[in-house]
Amino acid sequence: MVSFALVPFNNPGPTLERIERVLLPTIQAYRDLSYEILLSDNSAQPQPQIEQFLRDRNLPHSYVWNEGRNLFYGGAINQIVQRARFDRLVYLCTSHGELNDPSWLADILAPFQHPRVAMAGSVKQISYEELIHRTGNGLHVQGGIFAARTSALRACPYTDEFPHLYSDVFIGWQLQEAGYYLADVGTIGCDWKTGRLQNKAQYKIVHEGQR
Repeated sequence: MVSFALVPFNNPGPTLERIERVLLPTIQAYRDLSYEILLSDNSAQPQPQIEQFLRDRNLPHSYVWNEGRNLFYGGAINQIVQRARFDRLVYLCTSHGELNDPSWLADILAPFQHPRVAMAGSVKQISYEELIHRTGNGLHVQGGIFAARTSALRACPYTDEFPHLYSDVFIGWQLQEAGYYLADVGTIGCDWKTGRLQNKAQYKIVHEGQR
């Protein structure tokens, strides 16, 4: 049972492309998957074509337009977390992403067999002291693609202090401070910061941000 999280922003084209080329082939590969698609739209105007696309295909979904307010990355995910019905949340960036193998979903959900794993994806290490002025090991899951335990994100929500930039770094720190673990999944290729990945074909799903 999975809650897929999407955060559109102004241009519906990339969102529809991610749904059609990444999300739908993934869902279709798991015939017995119970899921919902949750959208928190940060756009200045509503984008009815996104919801219409989902409705036309009878996909279980909930679309919320934030009435022109940009909640940014963290705020939009917090909103989705509160609406989610399932305790596995999978976030997909609506701007960038390429699918090579739909079995990435099984890979990114597998670490949650351990009860203290709160987030899984492409784990990187970066200086907490330099970026968010906290101490710690610097580990975080890159923000472009991740899976999370919904209950953990309810207990440790994103903060207004880091609504977008370094929000993934902050949430990694916060979850670990609360006693949770982060899991690195080798088949997930994600680089939100530099947008540069080598040997993309080795990954089952790829996200390159900031291009």
